Amino acid sequence: MSLDVTVPPSLSTIPTELVRRIFARLSLRHVMRFKRLCRFVRDVLSEHSFAVLHLGHFVRTIQHDSVKNFLFSNDGIINEADQLDWMWFCLPPNYQSAYAEIRWSANVSALSFWIDGAGTLLDHFGDNVRPVVPVASSLAPGLILLQVHGLGLCRTIPDLSDFKKLVNVDLSKNRLEGSIPASLGCLFQLKELNLSSNALSGRIPIELTTLTKLKSLVLNSNRLAGRIPASISNLKDLQVLDFGCNQLSGPLIPSIGLLANLTVLNLRENNFGEPIPPEIGALSNLRVLDLSSNCFSGSLPDALGQLACLEDLLLFDNNLSGAILQALGIGCVNLQQMLLMSNVSLTMNSEERCRGSWPIYHCRRYS
Repeated sequence: MSLDVTVPPSLSTIPTELVRRIFARLSLRHVMRFKRLCRFVRDVLSEHSFAVLHLGHFVRTIQHDSVKNFLFSNDGIINEADQLDWMWFCLPPNYQSAYAEIRWSANVSALSFWIDGAGTLLDHFGDNVRPVVPVASSLAPGLILLQVHGLGLCRTIPDLSDFKKLVNVDLSKNRLEGSIPASLGCLFQLKELNLSSNALSGRIPIELTTLTKLKSLVLNSNRLAGRIPASISNLKDLQVLDFGCNQLSGPLIPSIGLLANLTVLNLRENNFGEPIPPEIGALSNLRVLDLSSNCFSGSLPDALGQLACLEDLLLFDNNLSGAILQALGIGCVNLQQMLLMSNVSLTMNSEERCRGSWPIYHCRRYS
């Protein structure tokens, strides 16, 4: 709805401070409408100082909380106070930075926004908002944890390189686009990075492999392409590597066998090919190996029988052939689930059969 207002020629002669104080008494919705009044008013209302003045009338500063958690269930209702925090993602840039300046005191070390369920901010505030990740300058300088899960945030990942203390970044289950910024490689304290369930594209930046403290790297369910960087082997502390449901290709690099602490390796639903490298048998702590729905070919490497901690082996929907290793039943003493169906020609020649001839739908550990 457009404003039917005739702007007097002398409007720009009104003192700026007076304009600020007049409009600071209006609701945010009306301020956004009056920004269309003329360029002079728009410029004043777009200033950071005006946003601080305006929000200061109804935003309470949090003085003592070092950790802020905001959980919204689709079965609940956002109360009036919390609604302001959720709307932070939908405000104009000058309001985002002003809101954080007022709302988050300098000692805030963790911000966690989590929508539990299938909904997003669009479902709760309407399609007229386009929530984005607030600009980095809006955040507390001592931030250690930034978790923004399930809000349906749009556009690209902002530059977080100024936040050197970040240990955990979770931007999963949003609508983030573009490439993964190389600047994330500056967060040398990072231990957990979760960018799953977005619309990210491009290659996995090699800069991520400089984050030697990483324990969990989860990039599944995006549109990432290209190969896994060979320098992934630098991540000696890595326990969870999840690149599933992307468009990655090439062979599975042998250097992945140097990730001695890995417990979960998920590369399902990509375009990896060639034989499974025997170096994978060096992953002595591996519990879950999911290479399903790829283009792996050749026979199963004998080294798979060295994975004594392995509980789940998922190799279905590939081009594998040859005999199923008897060593799996001997060396993989903790194996609970093995899915090998939909391959070219996998057969079990030993006397230890699961359910007759392969392929099978499901196989519990044979003994």
